[in-house]
Parts: sequence; structure tokens; C-alpha cells
Amino acid sequence: MSRDYPLLVFVISSRQQEMPVEGMTVTVSPLTEDQQLKIAEGMHGVQGQKLVDRAWRSPGGRGLITTPLYLNALLTVASPEHFPDTMEAILRLF
Repeated sequence: MSRDYPLLVFVISSRQQEMPVEGMTVTVSPLTEDQQLKIAEGMHGVQGQKLVDRAWRSPGGRGLITTPLYLNALLTVASPEHFPDTMEAILRLF
């Protein structure tokens, strides 16, 4: 990887895989529902909690927002008027 990307400082992956990496590896555990609600409240108050609740009710949304990166993307871009209804729609936010 350093040969192809000499300026790369760190790599983030949402999939666990064996890859030869020099240096420290950090594993981020899935967020609990309570953690998701606290993050949402911290970012957007009650409105953020409503977005998380709506994601829980969307096909594939509950599992997806256990990943902090996806939860942040959802809370940053989504609104009650423009809410992604499926996991694919949430992933398209990237």
C-alpha cells in the first residue's frame, strides 16, 4: 500500500479483512442504540433522535447506523423532508 500511496497517513475500512498494515490498528465497535441516540441528540437535539428512530424503521437502516461513519453521514445530510428510505439511499449520501 505504501508503494501505491506514499502520502497515505491512515486507512479507514468498514469491513474487517486481513491486510498487512504496519503500525497501530484500531477497531471501532458498533454503536449501541443508546450511543446512537446520544450522538444524534448532541448533534441535533430531539430532531436528531427522530432521525435515528426513522433510520431504525427503514429497511437496512438499523444495522447501518451502528457504524459511526454512516450515522454521522445520515445526521449531517438527512432532514425530515429529505430522508433516505433504504440502506442504499443512505449509502448514496457518500
